Amino acid sequence: MTSSRILNQDPSIAAGPGGRWLRAASVAALLVALAGYWSPWLTQPAAALRLNGHDLAEWVTFLPGVRDGSLPLTRLVFLVPLACLAVLLGLAAHGGPRRQGWRGWLPATAGGWGLWALAGVCSLLVFPPYEAFRIREYWPEYQIQFWVACAALAGVAASGLAPRRVIEGLQIALAAAGGGYAAWALLTLRPAANELLNATWPVGLGWPAMLAGFLGVMVTAAWPWVARRRRQV
Repeated sequence: MTSSRILNQDPSIAAGPGGRWLRAASVAALLVALAGYWSPWLTQPAAALRLNGHDLAEWVTFLPGVRDGSLPLTRLVFLVPLACLAVLLGLAAHGGPRRQGWRGWLPATAGGWGLWALAGVCSLLVFPPYEAFRIREYWPEYQIQFWVACAALAGVAASGLAPRRVIEGLQIALAAAGGGYAAWALLTLRPAANELLNATWPVGLGWPAMLAGFLGVMVTAAWPWVARRRRQV
């Protein structure tokens, strides 16, 4: 029995309609989460502010509570969801049956290449700005962010090497980490933002959309495992 045949018999990556719909649902949930990350998380009509996850990564550093250490937030907290999305996109790029040999490390479809390219862009956006490398005094503040970005980029590059049997667990862990960080970050930030302008900041559609997308990724990743367990009973 060839390795390609073994892969095609794995219920989590079945080539039939059920497997294709499950992969499509997973990619759709992932794209919803990505769109949510770049859509407004907090809005303040009075100040004409609409801040998405990436905006908040920098905006939060200007808050007095963050500067004096009383508010346990950093720019990295808002970049972790993007790093998780990058690796998840890389894993999604290799969905479906893989080719044999070294070609199995690369996406097998045009859509897969598109997702892989998008994953690469997302991982690059986690890296610190140019000034962090040029100005020595900035480096300590950005050092951890740099290594997280490197890990995300490496994860994207190596996503085609992930064994089939661990992909579902990786997807659940990454979606849980990205969604958990995003939920905690905004719930921690919003009271401080309200106090800053002495006004309530409405939550934008981006934040709940991203959380819903992460939840969808977790559900679609767990579904094959649940199906296997039910067949074993």
